[in-house]
Amino acid sequence: KDLTEFTIPASVTTVTDYAFCPAPKLKKIEIGPNVGKILTFTFTDCSALEEITVDAANQESMAVDGVLYDKQIATLIQYPRARIVDEFILPQSVSSIGYMALASCNGIGNIVLPESLTSVSDYAFVASEINSITCNSHIPPAVGTDAFDINIYQNTILYVDENDIDAYRSADGWGGFRYIQAKGSSAISEIT
Repeated sequence: KDLTEFTIPASVTTVTDYAFCPAPKLKKIEIGPNVGKILTFTFTDCSALEEITVDAANQESMAVDGVLYDKQIATLIQYPRARIVDEFILPQSVSSIGYMALASCNGIGNIVLPESLTSVSDYAFVASEINSITCNSHIPPAVGTDAFDINIYQNTILYVDENDIDAYRSADGWGGFRYIQAKGSSAISEIT
């Protein structure tokens, strides 16, 4: 279909993987009140998606500023792939970034990860282009398989507390970042 907006009706309780695959023109989706858990690949091919909203009566999911989380806002489920922002700040309650939650996102300048973050799931940032990631956790969160790809490792600046730089450099999944700098420092680290 060529729809740019779609509301999942109240009669729907299950949305399967790839239900919106492909939906290249879909910009906004509203998740109905009775939809259960959103599966990993539900919005895989929604390359134009800019906003996700959730009916307030839904018991499984919640949207904050157009981004999909679980009801407790503890897990980031899906960031809309076509959403463009200078900075995306995850809520302080978030402890986990879900599987492919930020995959193929190319419109984010800086992502700010909260101190409460403890895990980044498999392929969370794969195929994304992000200028910088600021991680406020003093203990490097656990990182799943290929959570970050070579593009992120080579081109994204990781900002952490100055006292935590060595911990991040030696941590699995974080040590691959070419640029790990103290928060508040200049983005320029070398000129070749």
